[in-house]
Amino acid sequence: PQEPGRERAAASAVRPDVLQSHRGDWSAERMSHFSELLVAVSQFLGPAAEGASADAVMELVCAVACNTFSVCDGEMQVIGLGLFPAASLLNHSCDPSCVVTFAGKRLAVRAARTLRPGDELTISYVDQLDHPDQRRAALLHQYLFQCRCPRCLCPADPADRLLTALRCPCGDTVACERPLLLAADGSD
Repeated sequence: PQEPGRERAAASAVRPDVLQSHRGDWSAERMSHFSELLVAVSQFLGPAAEGASADAVMELVCAVACNTFSVCDGEMQVIGLGLFPAASLLNHSCDPSCVVTFAGKRLAVRAARTLRPGDELTISYVDQLDHPDQRRAALLHQYLFQCRCPRCLCPADPADRLLTALRCPCGDTVACERPLLLAADGSD
């Protein structure tokens, strides 16, 4: 067992400057928005920002944009954003090995299934119940990468097929034992 407070010290040892910023990858439109944020952050920090170059603050703004977590209450309602540098180092998977939960301001990473030594700890950056195309679009827009997790690489993943399934409207549960599965483009 770890000593009390040691876990917090380890988490705070991750410096924000080691987080991905993807600064050179954002669109011109997003960078324009980030420039506006840069001005607001500099005004907010006031004298504390003296000595920090605009370049360094922009790097931080970009890093915050792709490393913050939506902090949720017990009913999964978003109540704010939080930057948790150690948790930001976890990679994404649409079939994650862990989930993120919150107790007040404290973030916890919990195993979603049985893990073995050496298994990669992953979390989902997006809603796992979204259609694969929606998940991939959200990941590309917010995190600037194409998902290559096993669930996305297998277009016939049973979990995704059932998420886009419909029950036959005829109401005959004996004759219609299987859901009607739709193609990714919405056709039948």
